[in-house]
Amino acid sequence: MRRRGDNPAARSKKSMSPQLRTPAATMNRRGLQLIAKRPMGIAVNQARAFPLAALSLGAVGLWAITALARRRGPAKTVLQATQRRR
Repeated sequence: MRRRGDNPAARSKKSMSPQLRTPAATMNRRGLQLIAKRPMGIAVNQARAFPLAALSLGAVGLWAITALARRRGPAKTVLQATQRRR
């Protein structure tokens, strides 16, 4: 009969934890290397798979850009920025 709170899976996980760190780090590093090779393709596939999320993210990005532009005020042209006030 098992004692209360005695979980063999948790005990084995704790004992194996140091041994699993290296393979896990290697897998994470390799995954990032694969993503770095084709980030645009992954972004396009992600947008195709989740169109509502992509649309929402685009709308939030557009809103953030317009909010920042409003806070900064109207943009000056190059000519206006280089002219001195008299």
